Amino acid sequence: MSNVNIDLEQEAAKLIFAALDELRAAEAKHAQMASPHEGWAVIVEEVDELWEAVRMQSGPDRDAAMLKEAVQVAAMGLRFIKDICWK
Repeated sequence: MSNVNIDLEQEAAKLIFAALDELRAAEAKHAQMASPHEGWAVIVEEVDELWEAVRMQSGPDRDAAMLKEAVQVAAMGLRFIKDICWK
């Protein structure tokens, strides 16, 4: 196995743990998604917030906002799978 694959796995693990941390926080704050429609709406809201971050002026604030919102999109995707698809 090459170092590229190891680096990719390490980076993927960091991203997954960030999304899992966000998922845990969301589950502590909000009830389970009640329906596919609600789950879709939550994901769309997070994607809209990511789009707002993307449209910000370039710089460290934009980078931090994009990271935060992208992690939230990933977390809500995982929550959709968990709450709606894996019953």
